[in-house]
Amino acid sequence: MGLIKKYEVSVGPKFKKSINELISFRKPIEGEENKFKWITQDQGWRWGKWVGLVTEEELEELKQDSENGSCEPECYEDLEMDHLDDGVWLFHEKCDNTTDEELEAFEEQWAEVGMEGLEELGGGREEKTPNLQ
Repeated sequence: MGLIKKYEVSVGPKFKKSINELISFRKPIEGEENKFKWITQDQGWRWGKWVGLVTEEELEELKQDSENGSCEPECYEDLEMDHLDDGVWLFHEKCDNTTDEELEAFEEQWAEVGMEGLEELGGGREEKTPNLQ
């Protein structure tokens, strides 16, 4: 079995205000199996960095992503977020079956205690997808 050469990289945006992180939260609908209410959070950051080791193939993909102006570092197994700096925006969007009152309760809970407080509302974090633009 041959050795796989890995390259140490640091990945970050070229321009400020170029990172957005999407997190989807879901809450089961009572009495309806496999049905959920969704709220999506879009948070923007001025700067950030991911570091780690990538294969030659992944390095080429990162270069292509850079040329295309969009990259999702979380897609690379050995890249870890180093930091995100200076939050710029925070928006929440609800799906059709989520009421305005539920969205308002979510936003109030988020403002008071952040991620930890969402468990009280019965919601869970579904996925996290940072994207560099």
